[in-house]
Amino acid sequence: MSTEVARIEDYRPHRSGIYLPATATETEQAAVTEPIPAITAPATEQLEADVPATNADPEELGRTRRVLELEREVAEREHLAALQAQHAETHVESPKTLKLRQASRDAEDKRRELANPARIALRDARAQLWANIVGFLAALIALGWSTANVQHTAALGVQHGTAGWWLAWGVEPLISATLLTVMGSTAYLATRQVTVNDPWVTAAKWIPLVYTVVLNCWTSLPAGLIAHPAMELLRGLIVHSVGPAMVVLLVHTLPVLWAAYIGLHTRETNPASRGVQNGSEQPESTPSTVDLDRARQLLAVVRPAYRAGHVSGGVTSIRNYLKDQGHRVGAPTGQWIRDALKREQEVSA
Repeated sequence: MSTEVARIEDYRPHRSGIYLPATATETEQAAVTEPIPAITAPATEQLEADVPATNADPEELGRTRRVLELEREVAEREHLAALQAQHAETHVESPKTLKLRQASRDAEDKRRELANPARIALRDARAQLWANIVGFLAALIALGWSTANVQHTAALGVQHGTAGWWLAWGVEPLISATLLTVMGSTAYLATRQVTVNDPWVTAAKWIPLVYTVVLNCWTSLPAGLIAHPAMELLRGLIVHSVGPAMVVLLVHTLPVLWAAYIGLHTRETNPASRGVQNGSEQPESTPSTVDLDRARQLLAVVRPAYRAGHVSGGVTSIRNYLKDQGHRVGAPTGQWIRDALKREQEVSA
């Protein structure tokens, strides 16, 4: 077997950029220079289909339609699990539950407000106002009714339309004015924990009442008894003594009431004079008559009920509350506790 070695001298370059044998004919040279026919599109597509893409991203390999559907299903389940884990998104209270919850909160606020001492004071003030209004209306009606009866009694035997007949209309208003002055003052002083124990004040409560009852009922007596001369004399004495008797009662009663009113301001400005029980300015019991250690313990028992409005500032209310709790105390200890509660209230205010 012979081996031939090609030498560069046996080839010459051609204009197409390749080397041809030096013995190549013109026909062979022309064949080299003919253009190569282009590959059509179908052939290119077939070639790309037959040859696998070896330069594709490894992560994209194998992502078929089934793989993509499974990925979407897994992602959907993850989102559902995240939403279900959020209580606010999955558990929404119904309107009925929200309404019931609001009603419960309103009831709790109302209970707390009703136990507020300021609210209790407002309720007491309203109750007192309505009691005063109703009592005033009742007094007006009673005064009108009684005035007509007393005028008829006082004007017996007096000619209609004369001065005496007209003055008889003022008998009952005079009696009622005296009685209401004393009763109204003592009632107000009682609300300020002041009791006026004076004989003239007591007389001013009962004497006008006796006058008005007798004069109202006089005409209801038997006609024969009324016409008796002794009864006529008694009636005249009663009717004509109304004016002087009311004046005497007012002259002796008003100074006592004035002193009691002045004592209210004295108790507020002078701690040493607090606890005055009557118009003669008698001070309350001194600490020497009160067991201070026991009084302080009882004060701790009363304080929560007082702040909650279950116990008023009166000595009787404090003693009754302590009695219900199994503690019996006297008036001096009750007064000491009352004053201590007032001082605490003034300091907190």
